[in-house]
Amino acid sequence: MLSPRKDNDLHNLNSKLEDESNLVAQLQKKIKELQAKIDELEEELEAERQIRSKVQTWSVLLPYFLSSEQRIFDSFGIKNKSLHLSSNERLQCEIGKPRV
Repeated sequence: MLSPRKDNDLHNLNSKLEDESNLVAQLQKKIKELQAKIDELEEELEAERQIRSKVQTWSVLLPYFLSSEQRIFDSFGIKNKSLHLSSNERLQCEIGKPRV
């Protein structure tokens, strides 16, 4: 049999251990939630990087395509500007934005 003082100390230590265990469990749950959020944000970031890469590629290629189109129209003697879209309309079509 333990003395009342030692019994009280043991009870206090067990209580403290239980509190610490609960805190550890809460923190582990929070870590999992934050890791899931980080993973989600990393996926969004990667998708945005891919979109930026495509936009940069199109910004380089689009002037070439537009000048090529103009050369084709010129080579066939097509002078009617209404047969092809304006540069702004073509850009909107290429990147999929609705017209404003």
